[in-house]
Amino acid sequence: MRIKNNMKTSIATIALAASIVILNVYCLGKDNDQKEEVAPAAKPSIVLNQDRINSNDGIFTLTRNGHVVKIQWKEDFSDSKYIEILRNTTGLPRSRTIVARLDSKKQDHEDVVPDEGAFWYWLSIVPQVGRPIHVGPSRIGPDETNIGTYAKHEDIYIFNVGRNETSARISWSVPRETLDYIAIKRNTSPTNNSNKKEVIMTREWKGGIDNAFPDPNADYWYSMEVYLKDGALINRGPIKAEFKDN
Repeated sequence: MRIKNNMKTSIATIALAASIVILNVYCLGKDNDQKEEVAPAAKPSIVLNQDRINSNDGIFTLTRNGHVVKIQWKEDFSDSKYIEILRNTTGLPRSRTIVARLDSKKQDHEDVVPDEGAFWYWLSIVPQVGRPIHVGPSRIGPDETNIGTYAKHEDIYIFNVGRNETSARISWSVPRETLDYIAIKRNTSPTNNSNKKEVIMTREWKGGIDNAFPDPNADYWYSMEVYLKDGALINRGPIKAEFKDN
């Protein structure tokens, strides 16, 4: 009888131990499952409401030292595709010129302006998907003390276009030290930018090409976009391709 009781006790002890092991494995599995299901904390994103966008509301600041206007912002736009800076002399959204295209991690840019007058600026955040968010405008006053050194882009970034019956002859010359690349585009209108067709993209700072016309009887305008290493964008044109006297 004592042997039987001992055997019963041993069997019960083994069964209890096995149950504990099974329970621990099950709980461990549950814990592991729960850990795998927990997503990492998402990086907080900047939400710009319409009032802040329209008024600028301190999103970016402008300072001027003669011909150099510095644009700065503290917001983190690193999740965006890239950032553009736009400028004009009126503060109205029409006829804005893109003066820089920057890496999304940047938080400042120095814009070299063409003259001593006042300028209006916008910050454009271009998302990975969707339409750009334009912030601004914000105004920087004129160079009242006239301490700036102003140079004409047409004297530095040389761009010429002529034509014959069937094609355009295009030539360019820009400073090589600051150049990233050049894009030359063709259009059938001097104002409708949506119809621009790229003719050439190059890192050559000086050169010339012939561009055959799709329709020799049509008029064509050419533009040159000069992208500099610091993100600045210099626009030349549009220039109409015209017959030139010999």
